[in-house]
Amino acid sequence: MKFRAITKEIVLGTQNGVISFIELLLVTGLAVLAWRYQSTVTYESATGYFFWPALGPVLLALRYGFGRGLIGLLLAIISVQGLNTFLGESIEISIAVILGAALLTMLTGEFRDSWHVVNQRLTLDQEFTNSRLEMFTQSYHLLKVSHDQLEQRQAGQQMSLRTAVQEIGELRSSNDKFSLEVAERTLAVLSKVITVYQAGFFEYTVDGISPVALAQVGNETEIVANDPMLRDAIENKITVGAKDLSETGDATSPYRINKLAYQLVVPLVDVMGNIKAIIVAPQVRFIQLTQGNIAIVHLLASYIANLVSTEVTTPKLQPGQRELFLQYLSSQNNYFKHFRLDSSLVVFSDLSQDQSVDLDHIADFGRGADTYWLTMDKKKRKALFVLMPITSSLEAERYINRISKILVQKSDISNHDFEIIGPLYINKQGEQIQTLLNAF
Repeated sequence: MKFRAITKEIVLGTQNGVISFIELLLVTGLAVLAWRYQSTVTYESATGYFFWPALGPVLLALRYGFGRGLIGLLLAIISVQGLNTFLGESIEISIAVILGAALLTMLTGEFRDSWHVVNQRLTLDQEFTNSRLEMFTQSYHLLKVSHDQLEQRQAGQQMSLRTAVQEIGELRSSNDKFSLEVAERTLAVLSKVITVYQAGFFEYTVDGISPVALAQVGNETEIVANDPMLRDAIENKITVGAKDLSETGDATSPYRINKLAYQLVVPLVDVMGNIKAIIVAPQVRFIQLTQGNIAIVHLLASYIANLVSTEVTTPKLQPGQRELFLQYLSSQNNYFKHFRLDSSLVVFSDLSQDQSVDLDHIADFGRGADTYWLTMDKKKRKALFVLMPITSSLEAERYINRISKILVQKSDISNHDFEIIGPLYINKQGEQIQTLLNAF
């Protein structure tokens, strides 16, 4: 590589300004000497004559471009004139020869400049192609590794997240408390999203965090009350990862980021805003602490908190539970505020004369974390609001298509007997949703 760089500088010219200036003076000096010598040579005919000093400016133009070549020619002419004037030399200066040398120098310099521009463009294109190829290679290897890990994870995973959450709902107690089995299952469910190496599940009451962990993963985990992540999670009732706090900073805290006791803190907050428990994890798989994974963990934790809460009856709400459904809607703003992830809302309306569309059982074909509100509009027509947390419009469209097919297949109705409004984004289309709610 060093030899190639030296060869490139010799052939194409150096980028060092001092060296190129010295080279300009040296080549010009040699051209002047050649001019002085040639003026002493007598030629018997014009066919034997060639103006050899012109090679100096041409060489400079070929290496450094149009401008440097002309500067070399002008310096040579000035030097020869100076020798004639001050040293009494009799070097002939032919206007025709000088104009020919100048024309040759300009053509050579213009060619070099055009070639240099094309060469630079091709070099940049090549560098860009190489960088994209390198990025593609890295992405390919990362994708391959992730795919292999996903295959291994799926091969050893005996149940889906939805099934695991539903089992937790079946294990819930009636006294608004977490049992040991529910706590252990909750840690297992969250570990399916972000791998947890060490964590503790602590109940949260009006007196604060319980000092003794209800369930553990890995080594024993203790509560560090002055940890900024724990404080932030309790104050804002939001899941906090070490990456989040290190990026946003914690200017109000006297404790530094390098003294964080945990890498992940998950409060289990129900839809009423009550913290039911706290999960603190000193050690997790740090690379999995992405905004998307943290949002999913918070969603699962909130759903589990709702399952054990006696204040939240069921995600399938009745007409009289309008305020509770509005609480669910309001809680979705946290996802957008902290994770920049919006949720979707879909409304199914029964337009049939006899109100025969089976909206009551749509929840049987839904997703685990969705919330359903069965109500009636001011014209006494049934409607079902479906709130889908952290759901893109594409996922919502797929859900709509699936439910539409089910409604048509399971009932003696057509697509004209029901209307589907949405999907609507909770945060981005808040005013439109509010207008829609006013009709119910």
